[in-house]
Amino acid sequence: MSITFTMSPKEAAAAENSTCADDTARMPTLENELDNLMGWLCTEWGFCLASKEREKIASSERLDARQFALEILKAEGFEHPEFEANWVKRISEKFTEHFGRPTIQSIEFGP
Repeated sequence: MSITFTMSPKEAAAAENSTCADDTARMPTLENELDNLMGWLCTEWGFCLASKEREKIASSERLDARQFALEILKAEGFEHPEFEANWVKRISEKFTEHFGRPTIQSIEFGP
């Protein structure tokens, strides 16, 4: 015995639009994902940037792991962040782990 449920075309269209809207609402933005990563860097490694610096980095259209690491270190007051090889490596690796790749663009994320 099987039971079949049918929807009117109007109900089906509403359900389809509802699902699409929900998926879009759940899609993370690059800004939010970068903010999550910077939050982790703060709580785990002590790189707690000022709001202005966090916003500047989070508003990037495109970032690669090394560039992100250098921006974090520069915002933390390192005069020559490029000489901090260990931190650049660790932060770059965390970036790549977080995003699953070493380069990201805002177009790959939600609005």
